[in-house]
Amino acid sequence: PTPEKLVAEQDKPEGVAWALRRGDWKYVEHTPQQAALFDLASDPGENANRVQDPLVQETVQALRAELVAGRPSRWEYRGRARVDRR
Repeated sequence: PTPEKLVAEQDKPEGVAWALRRGDWKYVEHTPQQAALFDLASDPGENANRVQDPLVQETVQALRAELVAGRPSRWEYRGRARVDRR
């Protein structure tokens, strides 16, 4: 099984992107309005964003709640930064 990961990386002008992986699912969020969900088993290239798919809304909500609970409440970046917490 793939380990769970919470990753933050500042690589875009809009700021920090947070990502959480649980099993085959990867949830990525810049803001709640800029989010993506990928099924890495069927879409390893991350081409099909399923965040709006009604069939996976329970997964979206669970991963978002886990991401919000796991990330630091305040984070400062100078240039490029990355954190990987298990």
